[in-house]
Amino acid sequence: MTSSYDDALKDQIMALLGGVTILKMERLPTSGNNRLYLVDSAKERFVAKHYFAHADDKRDRLNAEFLFVSFAFNNSIDCLPRPVACDKKNNIAMYSFVKGRKPDVSDVTGSAITAALDFLVKLNQCRDKIGKDLPDASEACFSIKAHIDLVEKRINRLLGITDLSVGQFVKEDLVPAWTAIKKEILFEEKSRGIDEDEDLPGPNRILSPSDFGFHNALIGDNGKFSFLDFEYAGWDDPAKTVGDFFSHLALPVPVENLGVFARGVAGLTANPAKTLIRIGLLMRLYRIKWCCIALNHFLSMDSERRRFAGNDVDLGKEQQLVKARSLLNSMENLTGACHGLH
Repeated sequence: MTSSYDDALKDQIMALLGGVTILKMERLPTSGNNRLYLVDSAKERFVAKHYFAHADDKRDRLNAEFLFVSFAFNNSIDCLPRPVACDKKNNIAMYSFVKGRKPDVSDVTGSAITAALDFLVKLNQCRDKIGKDLPDASEACFSIKAHIDLVEKRINRLLGITDLSVGQFVKEDLVPAWTAIKKEILFEEKSRGIDEDEDLPGPNRILSPSDFGFHNALIGDNGKFSFLDFEYAGWDDPAKTVGDFFSHLALPVPVENLGVFARGVAGLTANPAKTLIRIGLLMRLYRIKWCCIALNHFLSMDSERRRFAGNDVDLGKEQQLVKARSLLNSMENLTGACHGLH
């Protein structure tokens, strides 16, 4: 039995595909913010993405993702889905179906890191063609102060959570750790002559998938990686790209790979040496940011997005607190790896 919602969505998808008859439409499981559907026609299999829309969410997720995927596809980058069509009025986009399995921890090897770097390299080799027309990435920060302010804002949001165990963790563990890291960043930037208010110049920015990692990847039968989910993509500080890559909650990348990955990303910029310093300076800041992201489940708008996507919001809360604690406890290993970048 289908719901009236599914019937209406099916009609919208058929119209978007130019009247193509849909043989089957199946809801896919997702841990994200949107609803995904596997759509079979007589000639091709598609994935339909119905984006969550909220008045308080200023990010145009559909437009950001569809523009980014179109840019990549038009520049012969084939490790991502093909853009098919989008309906901005109804917040729907259609992409080609990519066959593959989700990676697990054992798949995050040197060759996987190489595949991720290769994707970034290809994106930035064609950055001067039409890349300038792409938006900034979600939460893009181009000054040290902007990075700090971003985390401060996230910390302050968490201070309003009423859950006792989360509130205790935030006040007794997260805030003191952040205060110490912020102090060290401010000292380090002054010792290196970095102006915290100075924006990163264009040649030292990169095109980034954002939210980039193997949690948003598939492995084909031939062992090739394909990457997915670009609704946060755009122009970004390479330090944020690296910080996010090594701090994501779903499928962590071992910090032992930091040197290779950071140097590869730095090589995409006009001044690799300065970029490496910046990456080392901000890595722990991004670990704190991801501790905050882990606790987003306790915030109202994040819960609404996950309910829209069909997730059990309450079931994941305890797990997220465990992840936040684990991330914070991993800070010591990260500190040593960052020193190796200088």
